Amino acid sequence: MSRASLARRLLTVCGLDELGAYLVLNGMVKGSGDVKIVSEQGAKIGRQSFVHIRLATRGGAVTDIRVGGGVVPVLEGELRI
Repeated sequence: MSRASLARRLLTVCGLDELGAYLVLNGMVKGSGDVKIVSEQGAKIGRQSFVHIRLATRGGAVTDIRVGGGVVPVLEGELRI
C-alpha cells in the first residue's frame, strides 16, 4: 500500500454528516431529539480513531449535524494562494 493510499485511509470524515443523517432518516439508527453516533475507523491499520456525530432531529427531520473528535497530527503544511 502506498503512503498516499494509507493517508487516505487513516481517517475520513468527509461524508459522515450525510451518513449520520441517512442512518437516522431511514430508521437504521433509532432515536429522536439528540442522536449520537460514534464512527470507529483505522483499527485494522493500527491507527484507531473515533469520530463523533451528533444530530438534532425534530418532526422526522434533521435540523443540525455536528461532527468532531480528537486528532493526532501526522502532517503539517502551508498553502499560499
